[in-house]
Amino acid sequence: MANAEKFRVAVVGITTEIAQKFLPELFYSPIIRLVAVCDKNCEAMRQICETYLINGYRTYEELIENEEIDFAIITIPKAA
Repeated sequence: MANAEKFRVAVVGITTEIAQKFLPELFYSPIIRLVAVCDKNCEAMRQICETYLINGYRTYEELIENEEIDFAIITIPKAA
């Protein structure tokens, strides 16, 4: 993908597992640019934003209003 633009991606819903295993893969991907996360847990989101130098939002509406993304990855909790 030389000279091609990366896909601008946001992640909605941040769990410990997502933060530890999934976000680093996205951040270092040669075809993806992680631009934002969205979660109601402000403290966890703040730490992620500082680590990856990205924007954070409490609602998906704020995310969509303020970011130009190509797609979002929406995570859901594991079933009990």
